[in-house]
Amino acid sequence: MAGNGGIIGPINTVQAVYKDKITLFTASGCFTKASTNPAAPGKATVVVAAGGGGGGWDGGGGGGAGGMIIKQCHVLPASAVSVTIGAGGAGATGNNDRGDTGANSVFGSACAPITAAAGGGGGSENCAPARCGIAGGSGGGGIARCGPRAGAAGNTPAVPAPLGGPQGNPGGRAVCAGGSGGGHGAAGEDIPAPYNPSCTGGDGGAGTDVTPFFNAPPSFTFPCSACSPRGVLGGVGIYAGGGGGGSGSNNRTGGIGGGGNPAPPACQPYRPGKANTAGGGAGGVGNDGGTGGSGLVIVGEKCQQPCGVKAPGVWSMNTVYEFVKDDNWTN
Repeated sequence: MAGNGGIIGPINTVQAVYKDKITLFTASGCFTKASTNPAAPGKATVVVAAGGGGGGWDGGGGGGAGGMIIKQCHVLPASAVSVTIGAGGAGATGNNDRGDTGANSVFGSACAPITAAAGGGGGSENCAPARCGIAGGSGGGGIARCGPRAGAAGNTPAVPAPLGGPQGNPGGRAVCAGGSGGGHGAAGEDIPAPYNPSCTGGDGGAGTDVTPFFNAPPSFTFPCSACSPRGVLGGVGIYAGGGGGGSGSNNRTGGIGGGGNPAPPACQPYRPGKANTAGGGAGGVGNDGGTGGSGLVIVGEKCQQPCGVKAPGVWSMNTVYEFVKDDNWTN
C-alpha cells in the first residue's frame, strides 16, 4: 500500500497563493516597493492618470479626460519613487474663456518616469478661438454656435515607446451644441445636426476598466457623491471618462468618472468630473463649465499579499485532513 494513504504519485506540499499588493495614490507623495517583492529589482503594473480638463461655458464643450498610461512589468527601483497627482482643470466662467487644461500626473522613477498628459479644456460659446477645445491626454470638445468646430486632439503629446498605446482620444465635433470630451477608451461623441435651441451636447468618451491588468481587483472604493452619480466607481476601476457636452438647456452624460447628467438640481450649475478619476468636466448649461476630476496613480506589485492556499497535483490524505479540520481547505 502506498505510504501517502493509498494514492500513487508524488506528494505535493500545500502552498500559499499570493495576489497583487495594490497601492493607491490620490495625492502626491512617495512610493517604496514592498521589502518582500521577490523580483529584483522588483516589477509592478502601474496606472498613471492625469487631471481631467474643465468644461466650456454655456453650452460649451466637455473637458477631455486626463491621459492614462497602463504599464505592465514596470521595473521598480529599491529607492523611493516620487508620485505627482495632477489636479483637474477649472471650468470656464465666461464666453471668452475655455475650460482649463488639467495637470500632468507622474510616477517618477529617475530611470524610467511615466508621465500622463493632462486632459484638454472644452470650448465655449464664442465666435473667437475660445470655442475650440484644447488638445491633451484626451481632447476637449468643441462648440459651434458660429460654425463647425472639430474636437481637439487626444494623445497629445504621444506616449513614447515602450509605454504602450495611446493615453487618450480626441474630443467630439459639434455643429449643434457642445462637443463632448474624449475619454481613454473612446473619442467624444460628434453632434453633426444643424444648430437649434433644443440641441443637446454629445456624450463623453468612455473610460477604461483597469481591473483586468491586476491579479486581484483593486481593494479600494471611492465615496458616493450625490452630485456626481456617473462618477461612483466602487471597486470597478473605470477611469478617464470624458465630460459631457453642454447646450443652452441641457447637457449630456459623461463617460464614467467624467462630469455630465444626470445630476440633481441641487448640484447645478456645476457638473464636475469625480475626484481621482481623471474625468473631464461637463460643458456648461447656461452657466459655468464643470471642473475636471483630479488624477490618480495605482501600483500593483505582483505576488505580495496572501490570499489562500493551493495544492497542485497529488497530496497526502494527512495534509487534506489537517486542512479540512482547520476549515482551511478549498475545493
